[in-house]
Amino acid sequence: MTAVLELLPDAVVCIDNDGVITGAWGACMQVFGNTPAELVGMNGYARLHPDDVAYAAGALFEALGRDDAHVPVCLRVSTSDGRWVVVEAASGVGSLFGSEALLMSLRPLTYRDHMDDRRSELQQRCLSIASELAAAHAHQLEAALVCAVASIGEFMNTTAVRFCAPGTAAVSVGDDVHWPRESDLGVSGFADHGRVGDHSVYEVEVPANGPARWWLAWNEQDPGRAGWDGAHLEHLRLVGAIAASASARRSLEADLVRRSRLDPLTGLVNSHTLEASLQDMLDVGAVTVLFCDLDDFKPVNDRFGHAFGDTVLAVAAERLGGTLRASDLLGRVGGDEFVAACPSMTSADAVAAVQRLEDSLVLPIVVDGQEVTIGVSVGAATGEKGSTAATLIAAADNIMYSIKEFRRNPAPDWL
Repeated sequence: MTAVLELLPDAVVCIDNDGVITGAWGACMQVFGNTPAELVGMNGYARLHPDDVAYAAGALFEALGRDDAHVPVCLRVSTSDGRWVVVEAASGVGSLFGSEALLMSLRPLTYRDHMDDRRSELQQRCLSIASELAAAHAHQLEAALVCAVASIGEFMNTTAVRFCAPGTAAVSVGDDVHWPRESDLGVSGFADHGRVGDHSVYEVEVPANGPARWWLAWNEQDPGRAGWDGAHLEHLRLVGAIAASASARRSLEADLVRRSRLDPLTGLVNSHTLEASLQDMLDVGAVTVLFCDLDDFKPVNDRFGHAFGDTVLAVAAERLGGTLRASDLLGRVGGDEFVAACPSMTSADAVAAVQRLEDSLVLPIVVDGQEVTIGVSVGAATGEKGSTAATLIAAADNIMYSIKEFRRNPAPDWL
């Protein structure tokens, strides 16, 4: 067996459970700069780059539970003259001197070839992720972000990974990790948070000192940061920047949609949204429309100004909305006009709803210490399933106008 090992083009070492080299054969001089005899008795982990120790330990640990050949990994080992060389290492359990032994073969790689291959793989992976994120529509972005985060976690060999960017919920994939608090975030481009719960957590900011960030976590038996270099961080930041940009785009699109649907003063739906929603309700069943027009509002605007009047409108809208059911929809359709769409409302319920709306404005409204009193006139009209929203709103408007005119000019006593 040892004669065969001596003929291999690789360096082969036998390692005990403590990492001590108990046997060495093959091209040890080319890898370590030491003879096999000189290596025996050394701690193998001491010849590894500090960032690769956990990685190598994880590979060896995995090899103990496998019957087949282990997938090679890249490690950095020190030579006898203090240089670092990159090797391709494969580990497995073999029979040696009549008993099972943990063997590791190491084949030298040129650092240039190693880094070129690595950067190429990084670039292809990250460009693919970035392309998918950039092409995702707003409704697809959440799924695209989850896929991107999962892919980054797989490539970085993490236990868990989390991406955070302004304007979007954090996306986490992997183990349930006790992530750092916002107040614990690093202030440099790369920060090691050390042990956080059961995991080691690292943070990469996008860009350095930027608002978006990756959090990467490993448990004790994972390889951690082994083999990381500037290319990893560069591509992490590339994907992070694309993800943050896509999140900002989705946030902007959502804000534009919200603005197009809502009245900016009161926060109620606007007339277009109200009419479209009412039509959807009428396609399902009967709906009662309550058309509300504020009384005595114009004198408030004339006396105190439009800014004061806008505040009064906002308070009035809140009071009116507070009288309606959860299934009802209130919108602002004009300067001091509001419409409530109320599905499945009986005649008795409609009478009670009108009374509640009128009662909501009985108490004065106080703005900046100034007290004003306004009222509301309400017209109610019910449309059956299949009715037209615009026609139903117009009918309720006409009834409201008749009620307002009657209040202004009540019938003579002799009638």
